[in-house]
Amino acid sequence: TFVPLQQLPADETHPWRVENHINFHAKISFDKLALKLYEEGKLPVTIFRPTNIIGDGRLPLDLYGARDVNFFKDLKANKPLELPDCRQILLQSVCNWDFAKGLFLALTTPNEIRGEIFILSAPYAIRVGDYFNIIMEELNSKSQITWVNADEFQKAHPEHDWLPFLREHMCFSIEKARMLCYNG
Repeated sequence: TFVPLQQLPADETHPWRVENHINFHAKISFDKLALKLYEEGKLPVTIFRPTNIIGDGRLPLDLYGARDVNFFKDLKANKPLELPDCRQILLQSVCNWDFAKGLFLALTTPNEIRGEIFILSAPYAIRVGDYFNIIMEELNSKSQITWVNADEFQKAHPEHDWLPFLREHMCFSIEKARMLCYNG
């Protein structure tokens, strides 16, 4: 809901109510309504904003901005790939177990965190290029990669409709969650 980011790292005070072609319009609408109902005393709500969720049972993000298993199968099969050059974009992930800890906290200490928004994530971001190198190593892939200008790639491959989202920096401060959730 935050992209495009106005500052790095972004935190919960980042202007997130602005709808654009990249962020999740429906999510923003739901969050606005939930917070309005909370302020009116009609809905006890805590909003968690997890970053790129990774971990057991979760298909990783591919370099087209989606979670297509075929991307990883192609790498595992050492197929040559043409990829958008997003290697310098910052990506910040959260392990699904840490996300679960936040949800557990909401259930066990509801009064302390009601009406709040929390970013749940790892404490730092990495470049998409480094993320991709980790994937290549894990899959022992020898795929020949051709990096294509991201604008040109996007024009040539409109079917990758999640690519605009991947092309936005995802770098967040988790201080609020660390202070209120993990030390609470």
